[in-house]
Amino acid sequence: MFKLEAVFAFEGDCLLLHYGPEDPHPNWLLIDGGARGTWRGFLEKRLLQLAEDWDLDGPVPLQMVMVSHVDADHVTGVLDLFKHLRDPRPDKVCRVAQLWHNSFDDVIGNDDQELVSKLVAPPPGGSGADADTAAVVASVAQGRQLRLDAEALGMATNHPFTGLVLAQKGPAVAIPVTPAAAGLTFRVLAPDIPRVREYQEKWNAFLREKGLAEVEAAAFKDQSAFNLASLVVLAEHGGRKVLLTGDARGDFVVNGLAAAGLLDADAAFPERREGQSAAAFKAAQEAAEDREVTPFHVDLLKVPHHGSDRNVTVGFFRRVPADHYVISANGKHHNPDPPTLRMIAEARGEEEYTIHFTFTEDQHETETNEEFAEALAQVHEWVTDERPDNCTVVYREPGEDVYSVTVDLSE
Repeated sequence: MFKLEAVFAFEGDCLLLHYGPEDPHPNWLLIDGGARGTWRGFLEKRLLQLAEDWDLDGPVPLQMVMVSHVDADHVTGVLDLFKHLRDPRPDKVCRVAQLWHNSFDDVIGNDDQELVSKLVAPPPGGSGADADTAAVVASVAQGRQLRLDAEALGMATNHPFTGLVLAQKGPAVAIPVTPAAAGLTFRVLAPDIPRVREYQEKWNAFLREKGLAEVEAAAFKDQSAFNLASLVVLAEHGGRKVLLTGDARGDFVVNGLAAAGLLDADAAFPERREGQSAAAFKAAQEAAEDREVTPFHVDLLKVPHHGSDRNVTVGFFRRVPADHYVISANGKHHNPDPPTLRMIAEARGEEEYTIHFTFTEDQHETETNEEFAEALAQVHEWVTDERPDNCTVVYREPGEDVYSVTVDLSE
């Protein structure tokens, strides 16, 4: 078995990977836990369904929980899960063997802990910089809590890495995921050491100025310090490939594939050189965008950052074509952006592919938040009016007991 199941996670990500022999049951691991409400509303209930479907005698055994990065819409559901596991009451929905997570303190280094401690979350309704500060303060606390929970539960952390989970120099090593006999491997493509150093620099600038300088690039405009250090992993099983991107930018994903020897070096996007002007950097990225390269095909691509058009370009989708695209979103922050869907269509031409959404087909009609409803209505318009004939769209089915959309790669 090899399935990716995208649990509805509001504006976040919450992915269950099913793999290995089905007798007596497959193996499972969790990638991210979604935003607030995901655990109680969807993930816990889906795990209870799995226990019933497979007639398990005890809790669902999760071989691993991987947190791509410390944004609230990825880590909150995992914190809720760990709180459930630490509850002294005996009934547990699942158990977890190990955790992959680059905690905020590990990434920024201990030198900045004093500065972190001086940050105080501003009152609601502040400026944009104040909102960024609040997000940082919350994420620092969440990362620390996740580490404490893992220690209290006796979990192995980041095995077989020593310290951070990082892409290594040279070809990416296929790391067997427990149990090794199940045949699942992970190749870590990002972040690498230079990216972590950049993350540290942006973090230091943020602390001192309470704001990140916007770097003008061709179309890769996401400058979030959190997203720059997002874990990117290629999962492989039985010849099938799933690219898990977290909230990483598309150029970082491509450059990770090139550094790992999975894409030709000329497929990489340029990185800004010291002293290079914004205009020169933009021109270099635009030239790379139109370059003809040999693509790296995957069976499934988890579209970065919930389908935001700030993280992807047509050139990204041409370099990493997929049979299946999974987008986890609910309209918040206008995700998924219709321009992203148009980029996929342009990149794929006449080749057949499928897009899977975690929201339901009529959610734009039932959503009570006007901003979210408008964003989902624009996606619905693209599906009904613009979608090419070679593109199939799959939504999460309606129903109180349907918590996810699943792509079965073993068929």
